[in-house]
Amino acid sequence: MPLPRSARIFRAVALLVIALGAAAWLLLRLPGFGGVADGQRLEHMRQSPAYVQGRFENSPPYVTDLAVLENFRLYTQGQVREPRFTIPVLPLAPERLRSPVQPGLRAIWFGHASVLLEIDGVRIMTDPILSERASPVQLVGPKRLHPPPIALEQLAGIDAVVISHDHYDHLDMATVRQLARQGTRFHVGLGIGAHLERWGVPLAQIHEMGWWQQADVRGVRIHCLPARLFMLEAKIGRNLLFSRESRLKLDFLDLRRRGGLLELRKPRRERGLSG
Repeated sequence: MPLPRSARIFRAVALLVIALGAAAWLLLRLPGFGGVADGQRLEHMRQSPAYVQGRFENSPPYVTDLAVLENFRLYTQGQVREPRFTIPVLPLAPERLRSPVQPGLRAIWFGHASVLLEIDGVRIMTDPILSERASPVQLVGPKRLHPPPIALEQLAGIDAVVISHDHYDHLDMATVRQLARQGTRFHVGLGIGAHLERWGVPLAQIHEMGWWQQADVRGVRIHCLPARLFMLEAKIGRNLLFSRESRLKLDFLDLRRRGGLLELRKPRRERGLSG
């Protein structure tokens, strides 16, 4: 006896929901989505004064107003969101990265938050992303607006990486794996090490830092500073402030008292020109 039409519809909808749920579960299991903090790492996070009721909280607390309809209205007003010209890119010769770092201070902007710093004989890179898309899967997602100054497979000679937070336009699995194979150290906010460990980075190369903690890389000191966007800012060596997409909550007088005058500060997002 055939099922009633309503029962057939219900069964079809139920099967569709189950299929979509299974597909979503399988998709989220892909390594590009990173790992989950648990065990000793989670306990370390819980010891942070900023970890409140299962999440990190700014001080003072930041109230988020999504204003979805207003954001959608602004997004559909026809603003130019991509450059209408070819962005000039100066190539970085691979030989440069195989040579010893010269004395002094240099900064090479790769696009968006990716900056290569040469400071006091050490190469440090911030939020390196050299993949074609800022996405956990390279088939879809926001695409680069210009090629990187050097191909991913040629990126080498980086002593340390500083990761500001774990959004896909700041934390790239392919770039992390390329550098991890060379022994690069990764300085990240609490919990982000779970992603790196999932991607095969040895634990000895992962250095998770809480707010106001410090670490040394061959004489260059990295400071982890609080910021509005979830994880951290970093103060590097000779008073360079790496600040990405943050509604800066720091008191600059306090920063000066703790670390001295700034010599270089990476500005906020360059709208429309991110790489």
